[in-house]
Amino acid sequence: MLPLGARLAGLALVVGVLGAWIVASRTAQVPLVALDGSAASRVALLKAAELGIFRVRAAPHLSALDIERALHTSAELFSRGEAEKRAWRVVRFPPVHGKPAPIARGYIPFGGESGVSGSFFEMKQGFAYSSGCKPAAADEESGARPMEFCSAWPEPGHGPFKDAVSRLLEGSHAIALEVMRELALALRVRDGGESLVASLVSGLPISLMRLFHYHDRHHCQQTNRTECAARGSRALIGSSPHTDWSALTIIAEGSHGGRPGWLQRATNLIFGAGGLQFRARGSARWQDARTEAGEVFVIIGDLLSIGSDGRLHSPVHRVLLPSERGRTRTSFTFFANPRGTDMIASWVRMLQTGEAAPDVDEVLARARERASGVHWNTLLSGADARAHEPFDAILLHKWRGVSTLDSMNPEPHS
Repeated sequence: MLPLGARLAGLALVVGVLGAWIVASRTAQVPLVALDGSAASRVALLKAAELGIFRVRAAPHLSALDIERALHTSAELFSRGEAEKRAWRVVRFPPVHGKPAPIARGYIPFGGESGVSGSFFEMKQGFAYSSGCKPAAADEESGARPMEFCSAWPEPGHGPFKDAVSRLLEGSHAIALEVMRELALALRVRDGGESLVASLVSGLPISLMRLFHYHDRHHCQQTNRTECAARGSRALIGSSPHTDWSALTIIAEGSHGGRPGWLQRATNLIFGAGGLQFRARGSARWQDARTEAGEVFVIIGDLLSIGSDGRLHSPVHRVLLPSERGRTRTSFTFFANPRGTDMIASWVRMLQTGEAAPDVDEVLARARERASGVHWNTLLSGADARAHEPFDAILLHKWRGVSTLDSMNPEPHS
């Protein structure tokens, strides 16, 4: 019989090989795409967009230091006391039937929202901000469009946070424009993508960055947070399964704290350590998505998928909680939206690739068919009559339907 040390070493090798194989099987489908303008890179980009999720290098629009600075300052922000954070000013979406609406800009309290269905308890804090600004008292004659809300920055003493995360929004928008430009050329749309890029440029005021700070899955057990009592029987998760309503989504992420032991590392290899997961087209299996330093994720949104008549895929995705005790995960999620006055039908026309104009009604009908029967709220779910309405009005309708835990949110301030 082999000595105990040799047997343990052999067991560790088997676990390592098995874990590496499982990790490879879960992550191999998230390609890294170069945006260098070459024919080969555009072929790879189109293939990745048909999958619906891929990685790109953030440079030259963002450096690894830009991302790290934003992660560091946001960790400091979320470490502040609950009373202080709840006192910060927020801007809410207009109320629905007299009920408090979700927070449009500012601090989102721990457990303060749980997706559209409310089927999960999303164990996270958040902060929403943008570059657009609509005065709180603005009316229809002011010229301001729906969704152009002012960011609600915590003051005083948070200048470094504001500067760092604003830089990240600026760089994320630049990445979205470059991806859109290269993708339009890969698709060979009729005007070379000029109208699509122009729409995203004009859409910056209604584009949105949502910063989320995910706690580990043991957080409620280890703390006496009163918010956890509102969980009830709902399953814990970071972000519920969903698709994005935007044209493109750019995600920068990082983790902090919680050094796992060898057993936890082995368990993570086999069962996962939490983080972003997605489903490939036609698959019910969740795939892990991971980036390296200096990379960001790009996710195809519902708008681009619908406009391309389903050729580009908007994948359902979710975020699982970190498994290690004391470990947190932070992600910056930028939703690149089109010009507020554009319609879904407008993007169907702008994505025309042949000589014949697309039949918009048929394209939308096929999109509704793809959206039917799913358990998450896509851009067209429950909004069939809105396909020919301005996109900012559709977004406002969608965001007002996000579930909130009203008892845990502060009274709105504007």
